[in-house]
Amino acid sequence: MKKRYYPLLEKVCVILLLDLVVACPVYYFSETVSMPIDRALIIELASSPLHDILTNVFIYGLMMRNWMICFDLNFALFQMNNQWKSGINKNYLEKANIEKMWYYRHRSTFGNYSWMKRFVAMVCVVVSTISVSIVIGQIFEEYGQSDTDEFFNNLLIAFQMLHYGAILCIFCTIYFLLPRFQDSLFVKGPLKKKNTQINTSKQNNFFGEGKWAHGEKT
Repeated sequence: MKKRYYPLLEKVCVILLLDLVVACPVYYFSETVSMPIDRALIIELASSPLHDILTNVFIYGLMMRNWMICFDLNFALFQMNNQWKSGINKNYLEKANIEKMWYYRHRSTFGNYSWMKRFVAMVCVVVSTISVSIVIGQIFEEYGQSDTDEFFNNLLIAFQMLHYGAILCIFCTIYFLLPRFQDSLFVKGPLKKKNTQINTSKQNNFFGEGKWAHGEKT
């Protein structure tokens, strides 16, 4: 495979470093160092939403890279598996058959890097906007600036459970869609080695019996 999307991985790593070096220290500074409530509120209003946005960008960028690699691998396998079939039967890749082949049909959308970049960016902006709005409401509740009685706190917990649960499901789906080039459970390897030894033994016995039958004693 010729593309591993290293530029995207580099950008994702930069986002992670910004989160760890800038957003997280500022947030924990406002939580641990004693200061006036107004100043702590301002610092947390600046750092906590930034941390949330950077975390979402990191996760969605990493998820997009894994998906693009998964799609490219499956599309390459599709081409290899069907190249000789289309050479024999010219009608094999007609439109009626192509519509049944998901990776071929969505090559220009879910398999296109530019299209996926716009799609993932749009989803990330929508999710981050909702998340930051809830986080800001939860901060105002924490500092007694709102009388919503922990509504935003409970809403944030529910939103994060749904959000990260969906992300976990997507990562698991990508993992199970990846082609299995190797035996991850190391089951086929020993069996294949054992079968090879048995076949070799049978061949040696066969040729040995043939030599004895023709009087060629060794």
